[in-house]
Amino acid sequence: MPSDLTVNINFPKTKLIIFAQAIYGDQPLIIPRKDNLNRLINFLLRPPPKDWIPEHYGEFNLAVQLPYYEDKNVMVHYYLSEAAQRTVASRFDDMFNLEFRRHVDKLLLLGVTNQLDAIYSFMEAYQLPEDIISDLLKDYQRYRTMLRVRLHRKNLINK
Repeated sequence: MPSDLTVNINFPKTKLIIFAQAIYGDQPLIIPRKDNLNRLINFLLRPPPKDWIPEHYGEFNLAVQLPYYEDKNVMVHYYLSEAAQRTVASRFDDMFNLEFRRHVDKLLLLGVTNQLDAIYSFMEAYQLPEDIISDLLKDYQRYRTMLRVRLHRKNLINK
């Protein structure tokens, strides 16, 4: 059961906010209790500094509703430092990259579509804006190049 407290997290990329909302629902996000991300937030929560005022980061703001934790009182521990916010944003970035690459790889492996159509399929599935298509395409091509280099070093592919 979630508490009434929310934490605002500064996300530098709006695509991560849209991705998080596609996974966990609208803001404030209610992350399931047994989720690894919830455990990370639990670990990073601290009591706020004395003169701290809650901040809202505008379009880069992601609000997360805190659940009641067994080992921490959320009425006392409800502050995420800037470093903790970067850690949470980094975890969402890792989740985004993993899901993106898994989705595109699966469609390409099945032979259903080409690379560009697979990326468009991912964007439709997570309601991402059209203006990031070039970034996603470049990221996927770099990923495939690095994967090919790693496999070549291990002599798993012949060229």
